[in-house]
Amino acid sequence: LALLLGRALSDAGYPERAVRHLRALRPEGDGPRARRDLALARAHHHAGHEREAVELARRLRASFSALPESLVAEGQEVLSMIGLEPDGAHRPRSTEGLIYRGIRLATSGRLARSSELFTRVLGGFDLPAGSGVLASVASEILSVARGRYEGLEGRARRRVHEAERLGNATLYHAAYILERVASLGRAWAFDEIPWAPSIPPPTGAPARYLALARVCHRARRGEPIDEASVPRIEASDGPLLACLTQLAEAHVRLLRGDAERACFLAAQAAQATTRSGLGLFQGEAVLTRVYAELALGRRVEVRRGAAELTRV
Repeated sequence: LALLLGRALSDAGYPERAVRHLRALRPEGDGPRARRDLALARAHHHAGHEREAVELARRLRASFSALPESLVAEGQEVLSMIGLEPDGAHRPRSTEGLIYRGIRLATSGRLARSSELFTRVLGGFDLPAGSGVLASVASEILSVARGRYEGLEGRARRRVHEAERLGNATLYHAAYILERVASLGRAWAFDEIPWAPSIPPPTGAPARYLALARVCHRARRGEPIDEASVPRIEASDGPLLACLTQLAEAHVRLLRGDAERACFLAAQAAQATTRSGLGLFQGEAVLTRVYAELALGRRVEVRRGAAELTRV
């Protein structure tokens, strides 16, 4: 029951409380300790404590061979959620594990494999409500990865309302962030959905993702953005959050007229996408750099960037 409470606190949008609760538990035996650590890794991830989540998840992955199959299945799901690759012998089999792995494949640019997984999940399972919404959100992420934005804004907004009806804070946060990202292309046409009073605001990494999307919306709508609101990388940021922060700052700098700084940041983000396998964002980084080069009147660099875009 104590473990279930920790998991419920995390899924309900209170990951910091979940971390404190789970850390205080002292289960006896390898199995109960592994269950506690899996729940704790999940709570750390939801709270934005990526280093702690990755450290715990790696330690658990090393012990898979000594754990019961039911725990290994849960471990696969947590590894995929955090973004780590399971061992070859321990690929995700649970529905949610497959979905999280599909998201990871999409954001790293492996779209064919991601599409195959989502097709299996969406077409081969009778999904419970929560997993169904998660699978739908995941399929929209794949649409973003493929550059297929037609109708995406409306679908993303429906996912937000579905997650609200379920009362699942984690799904609501994911759907809400997806909607803000999906509507960036026509930011002037999509006002922000009023936040559901029954859902607590996100903390940790999800709060940062939402803040990045919001400031990009403000920039694209031509709203003034003071220096304190400009996104900046923090020391604890993982590769994905650092890359997105650089891209967001590049957008804001470009729209504020600082094309030189925008060009530098976009080039840094493009290099980061290559190093970290974040193929989803490589094209966005190169395109932002090309816009900045165009604003600076660098015709040769613009031509090179345009050629580079055809290879992304």
